[in-house]
Amino acid sequence: MQRMIEKCLIIGLGKIGFEYDLKLAPSAAVYTHARAFSIHPSFELAGAVDFPKDKRDLFEKHFNKPAYSDLKKALMKEKPSIVIIAVPTSLHINIIREILTCHKPKTILCEKPLAYSLSEAREILKLCKDNGVK
Repeated sequence: MQRMIEKCLIIGLGKIGFEYDLKLAPSAAVYTHARAFSIHPSFELAGAVDFPKDKRDLFEKHFNKPAYSDLKKALMKEKPSIVIIAVPTSLHINIIREILTCHKPKTILCEKPLAYSLSEAREILKLCKDNGVK
């Protein structure tokens, strides 16, 4: 039986998203979402989203994958089944709302903490449940 490869899109090219293990050999360590998804045989790192052009350029050079400044454009072009959110906590709910307006991934992996308030965390969970997203 052939294994299904899940396409992944990372939102946020900061420390945990991309930078922590950037200067380490792949065999040395896996500290970031980018490296983890790029080397695992069940996943395809499809691309990334962030605003700073220098981070996008570095990601593209390192992984030979596209990096976008526009989230909706990235979602429509890449159609990932998994979206990794690695941005500041205060942005999580708005990013999730934006994702769900134009794309319904199978799974959203959201960095901790999910939210700063219980009501916002519950709203995120409800948005995902209502849209059939794990």
